[in-house]
Amino acid sequence: MVGFEPGADLGSEARVSSCQFKRFAIVPEEWPPGDDALTPTSNSSVSRSPSNAPRRWMRSTAEGRPVVHEPQARLREPPYLRAMSYFKDAEDAYRYLGGVFRAADEHPEVGQALRASGITLRLEYTNPSATLTVRMVEPHIEVIEGETDIQPDVRMSMAADTANKYWRGEYNVAVGLAKGQVKAKGPVTTILKMVPLTKPLFPMYKEMCAEKDAALVA
Repeated sequence: MVGFEPGADLGSEARVSSCQFKRFAIVPEEWPPGDDALTPTSNSSVSRSPSNAPRRWMRSTAEGRPVVHEPQARLREPPYLRAMSYFKDAEDAYRYLGGVFRAADEHPEVGQALRASGITLRLEYTNPSATLTVRMVEPHIEVIEGETDIQPDVRMSMAADTANKYWRGEYNVAVGLAKGQVKAKGPVTTILKMVPLTKPLFPMYKEMCAEKDAALVA
C-alpha cells in the first residue's frame, strides 16, 4: 500500500466521480474490502489490461488522502477446487470414484478389511449424476456402475466433488453428515468405522488423478 501526503498533485486520476465508481464496481475481486470510493490508476486501464492482470486501485479516505492499493498475490487453486465440477460426466466419475474401489480390492490390507465387512454400499452422486453400488464381499469387491436391483445395506448421497475431496484426504465424512452435505441411510456407524481403513488409498487415488489434474492446470 502506497500513501500520498495531503496537497500532493495527483492530477485527474485522484478525482473520483460517481459514474466512475459505478463503472468499476462490476469487478469486486479487484476492490479492497470496505472501500467506498475507488478508481483505477493510469497504468491499469480496464480496456487495455489482460483479463487476468492485477489492477492497482486508488481510494479517497475520510481525511481526503488518496491511497493506492497494490493487489495481493493470487494463489492458484487446485483444479479440483474450481467452480466447475471436477468430473465432466458420469463416465468420468465412474473411472475415478469407481476405480478407487477396484484399486482397494487389490490392496493387501485395505481389500481384505473391506471384504470382511460384507457390506453392500450404494453411492449416489450429483453434478454429474452417477450411481455406484459396491459389494464388499469375498472373494472380490464388486463395483457396479449405474442402476441395479441389488439392495444395499447402506445408501449414501453426496456431490461427486465431495467424494473427490474425500479420496484426496481433504474431507471429513462425519462433519459432512452433520452439516447435511452427505446424506446416509442404514448403519452409518459401520461406514464411519471403516473410514480409517481407506486412508492408504488416498495416495493411490491422487496418483490415479495426476494426469487429469495436470491436464486441467495446463
